[in-house]
Amino acid sequence: MSDYTQVQAVVTSSSTIDVRRVTYTVPSQLQGQTLQIRLYDDRLACYLGCQLIITLHRVHANRMSTLRARCVDYHHVIHSLVKKPQAFRYSQLRDDLLPNNNYRKIWQHVDHMMEAKVACRFIVGLLHLAATQDCEEALATCVLHKIEAKQSLSLSQLQAQFTKPSNSVDVSKVNVMQHTLQEYDELIQGENV
Repeated sequence: MSDYTQVQAVVTSSSTIDVRRVTYTVPSQLQGQTLQIRLYDDRLACYLGCQLIITLHRVHANRMSTLRARCVDYHHVIHSLVKKPQAFRYSQLRDDLLPNNNYRKIWQHVDHMMEAKVACRFIVGLLHLAATQDCEEALATCVLHKIEAKQSLSLSQLQAQFTKPSNSVDVSKVNVMQHTLQEYDELIQGENV
């Protein structure tokens, strides 16, 4: 006897699946795919074919209500939103995409103080920076301090401040030794012996 129920769900163009009156976000790369979902009491194990793709925390919709519940993680959809930041404003999940009250305060401020397109670009860029640089809390604190101090908000300055240096190898410092033709000849002659 298994301790889960098997269900299927198709990932929508907005990177969501609907399972038992609950909308969940999943990584945007899965759009259009049919997921096999093992529905446990506390989690959803989502498979593409026989490969486990993601495990989500299970949310239970209120049985007494006709309302649906949501489990939204901006990390799943932020890479798609960066391509079309204006979609943030019109998304049905907009308020759920903001990870906490600090980001809700930031959104309220920029939505009120900036032109609509600029505000969307700013908040989506901020969420992208928070997700890719793993600096969600520190970034929000910094932006809120700037707002309180009535300083201008610049996404490029915040990106410069919070982007971690990459651990790439400097190719110009790699020392490559070129062998002489004589060494190759000796190598070939040694094989013929």
